Amino acid sequence: MYVRTLTALILLALVAANFSPITSVGDKSLDASVEKLITRSTPPYSQDGLNSRFIVLGGIISGDLKALVERSGGKVVKELGLLGGLVVEGPTAVAEMLKHRGYSVYRDRVVYLVEPLRLPFDSMLNPMLSAGTPAIGAPRLVAMGYDGSGVKVAVIDTGIENLHPWLMRGNESVVGWEVDATGTGVEDYCGKRIGYYWGGMHGTHVAGIIASQYEGAPGVAPGAILYDVIVFPEAIDFFLGCFSTLASYVLAGIELALLGPDMEPDTGDEADVLSLSLGYIAPPEVQYAIKAGIIRDPVIEALEKAVEKGKVVAVAAGNGYGLNMVNALCLAEGVICVGASSHMGTGDPGDDVLAWFSSKGPGPLGTMLPHVVAPGVYIYSSIPTELAKQLWLPEPGDLLSGTSMATPFVSGSAALLISYIRSKGGDVDPRVVAARLIQTATDVKPQDAEAFWLLPDFYKELLRSYIPVPPANTPVDQGGGLINVFKAALAELELSIEGGPAGYIILKEQPYSFNITIKNVAGETLSVAASEALIKFWNIYTFEDVSDRINLYEGDKVYRVGNLSVNITINVLKLNPGIYGGYIGFRVVESEQLYRIPVILVVPVNIADDRLRFLEQLKLATGTRDVWDVLTLYVNVEEPVAEPLAVATLSSPGASGMISVTLTTPSGSYSSFTNTMGYILLEPGLYTLSAWILFGFGWPINVEFTLTLGMPTLTERVRGALEDIQLLSSRVALIEASLNATIRALEILRLELQAESQLLRGRIDVLNRSLAELDIALKGLEGELSRTRDELDIALKGLEGELSRTRDDLGRVSATLSNVNATLSQRIAEEARRLGNTINLLDTRLQQARGDLEALRGELNTRAQELSSRIDDLGGAHSTTRIIAMLATLIGLVAGALGAYGVVRSRST
Repeated sequence: MYVRTLTALILLALVAANFSPITSVGDKSLDASVEKLITRSTPPYSQDGLNSRFIVLGGIISGDLKALVERSGGKVVKELGLLGGLVVEGPTAVAEMLKHRGYSVYRDRVVYLVEPLRLPFDSMLNPMLSAGTPAIGAPRLVAMGYDGSGVKVAVIDTGIENLHPWLMRGNESVVGWEVDATGTGVEDYCGKRIGYYWGGMHGTHVAGIIASQYEGAPGVAPGAILYDVIVFPEAIDFFLGCFSTLASYVLAGIELALLGPDMEPDTGDEADVLSLSLGYIAPPEVQYAIKAGIIRDPVIEALEKAVEKGKVVAVAAGNGYGLNMVNALCLAEGVICVGASSHMGTGDPGDDVLAWFSSKGPGPLGTMLPHVVAPGVYIYSSIPTELAKQLWLPEPGDLLSGTSMATPFVSGSAALLISYIRSKGGDVDPRVVAARLIQTATDVKPQDAEAFWLLPDFYKELLRSYIPVPPANTPVDQGGGLINVFKAALAELELSIEGGPAGYIILKEQPYSFNITIKNVAGETLSVAASEALIKFWNIYTFEDVSDRINLYEGDKVYRVGNLSVNITINVLKLNPGIYGGYIGFRVVESEQLYRIPVILVVPVNIADDRLRFLEQLKLATGTRDVWDVLTLYVNVEEPVAEPLAVATLSSPGASGMISVTLTTPSGSYSSFTNTMGYILLEPGLYTLSAWILFGFGWPINVEFTLTLGMPTLTERVRGALEDIQLLSSRVALIEASLNATIRALEILRLELQAESQLLRGRIDVLNRSLAELDIALKGLEGELSRTRDELDIALKGLEGELSRTRDDLGRVSATLSNVNATLSQRIAEEARRLGNTINLLDTRLQQARGDLEALRGELNTRAQELSSRIDDLGGAHSTTRIIAMLATLIGLVAGALGAYGVVRSRST
């Protein structure tokens, strides 16, 4: 299977070099040039060479229309009610009739399964077979109770063995609904009823990755409900199917997923997630035509409608190995394009490596593809039980590799995120799911033969000579990086550039600035650090580091991000023509979590009508890439140019293979060639130059584009002059590099001075306003002071009169007081004389009282002696009575004496 894939890629590259050019594009439906363009990628389905199968979209689908189709020799084989279309079989005249009635008509085309690789492995090794789920953080979210329960995932694929033992949840299958979108009677899975069990390997393996219940190989979302939407028939044109199908079958499958088991829209049983590992790889000119709307792909439009209806859509990027090899269905707006990485047999995401076979971008005009990567190398999951018996396997599981295996890791992760968002009461927005997965993703190591960690050593040695190891991964290799659904669920920030989770910008003018919007979804204000150390950019071909050419307008800064979003301005200094890819990171200070937004910068070669014509060279190195690379260079023409443009390519060392170049005009016309040719640039706009690198098994390979505007041949003198100019140019380049460094330093200084001047200007404005307010206040104060002075003068004059009158009154009072003083002095003297006389009289009386008292004391003594003698004379029974009588007499005498003393005392006082 591995050799078959390589052979198919070689044939695809060979065919791509030999298509004839077209010069114009007319009608967008069945025009021969458009038909020829899209046939380069996906051939139309024809039953017998006369009758074809068409997809009809637009307008009103009615019974009259279906009757008209049948009258015209056609047959309505399916009605696409939700998408508003029909699938019709019949001659081309039927399609032309419908087109003239205003319907969009497309040939039904072949769509391919992204075929998995069943790589050999060393049976002596005993790896961790279930390493994929821990590598993306799924078990941590499941352990929290968010296992995808109730979320419906439509596996649009080859079919699932519904009753596979690993897909049984108790007694019931994880498959909640099986439906055959082909209408050919497929049951369970493609090929089962005819004994072709390989046909169900792909779908059953994908289902196990999403929702396996087996402990040895657990699914990402073990609680999810699977819808088995079978879109691969068992035969197309009598050839074995199951690995290719028709666009109309895929359209029918998408519509069934959007209807659900009850076949009614918007009733709640529709799929929440669509998982598709199918599509086709288109060359750059076809990609451009799809992106520009020149080619309308019904499947792409149906996927975009699914996203509009709120469904998360995951699409495999493809196993195309090189650059510009991404599945065309990834061009649908809003889908998640999934590349593959290798988990290296461990649950540690730090050792994961990019898978060599994983298709790389960019898309047309620098569209960032793929969006993310997920484990896709040696993934152990369920396969049909009968197939396991045929392969003599010990259990119904096997190791498969491819982006087909990586895609269900993203589909299962989307189911976990949806269950988490719904548990918090939120609405599911597929663009938010994509943003969280992209911006919380982490780098994987560049591609290496070691990614095939189960290969025997001699296989690895063989591959090392064919697998180059680049110095870094850019967004065209890994998108945002390896998903981590646990971090995505708990994300605090959502970043956007021009409304999208990732960005691509065409720099027609330099220098250039753009904004990144930071939205806080954590519910509390966060400190978000923006730092130029978190900006990394490279040329996607040469891996030249140009990080110093992209900087922050405000420099390193910590922003407080609350309910309102914050816009961060990014400056891009002058870059040489080419394509650049990188990441701009922001770190939340509180949690130290890093969030990155991937960006692609396209710098075209600018050609102006008034520009001096000269030889212009651009070198693109592919030595760090793959043998299947498709290089793209863009030329911007402002106005039509009359002189011819000659394009030449040279590969070194040695042209081990040829280089086919295709020039695509802005309107979608293209011309392919292997030699220098002249092309008149009559259309203004962007031209795409794409070069296919074939059979480049010697490394490194450098491809040099030489663009000459004007005469393609030059004289030897002119050639010598050009060589001198080139020598001078190299010297000028050195000077320019020095000047650029100086300019950058001056630019930084200018920005600093500008910031300081703005700050000073603000302070001066504040000071001027303060001075003006102070001047007004001073003028008001002067008026108040003048009025106060006048009032004080009047008050002082009145006070002087009052003081004069008070002085006179005080004089009169003083005279009165003098008279009163004299009178008082006289009266006091008279009273003093009278008081002296009274005192003298009292002294005399006191002397008399003292004399009377002495006489009384003497009399008392005499009486006491008499009383004592009388007491002595008393005796017998009368002694007590006598004593009492004597004491009473004595007390009376003392009382009389004290009374006399009191009278005398009061008189003396």
